[in-house]
Amino acid sequence: MIAQILEKIFVSHAEQQRVNEVKKLIYSSMFLKSVIICACEVQFFIHGVKDMQVFNLIELVDQPPFDLWRILNIFLKLYPDMPHKI
Repeated sequence: MIAQILEKIFVSHAEQQRVNEVKKLIYSSMFLKSVIICACEVQFFIHGVKDMQVFNLIELVDQPPFDLWRILNIFLKLYPDMPHKI
């Protein structure tokens, strides 16, 4: 019984910590720039735009490529059921 209570406390704490990390992340400029890059890339793919590539967008919003990878990697870790081919 004590083990179950402790388990619930640990799980609740871990979930709250994950929520706090995500909240902190979404207010960062690195996150917002990465969202803009991803949204533009999706639109370019849908509309068949081939003149603009991801590296052009990275330069345009002044985002280091590593920061974009860090954002994508965080979400792939937080949500393992997300398709990895994205």
